[in-house]
Amino acid sequence: MQAVVAQPDGKIIIGGQFTTVAGLTRRYVARLHTDPRPEPPAFRLAIRNTDDGVRVDVFAERGFDYSILRSYDLRQWHHWMTVSGAGMDSEVRLLDPTSKTQPHAAYRGVYP
Repeated sequence: MQAVVAQPDGKIIIGGQFTTVAGLTRRYVARLHTDPRPEPPAFRLAIRNTDDGVRVDVFAERGFDYSILRSYDLRQWHHWMTVSGAGMDSEVRLLDPTSKTQPHAAYRGVYP
């Protein structure tokens, strides 16, 4: 890289002896976005009661990690597990056997 210029909108322009940036063809000049991480795609949880506890199926885009939070009172949420997306057409199946001893359990997924 031979030149770097910050623009008023927060974007950065770089110049140098390169032909690609982040896998895209950019010959010698590129404008960078300063967002530190990509916006994650939508995901969904499917929650079912089973004889062994609550089963949580996570459908999420491949390549993204999500934190699954659990609450027994909907006021305090605690990290339960981190999962990596396997694709929207396949689930990551989780089993929470501790839910058998709690009268209520709620789950939600967040992108860290």
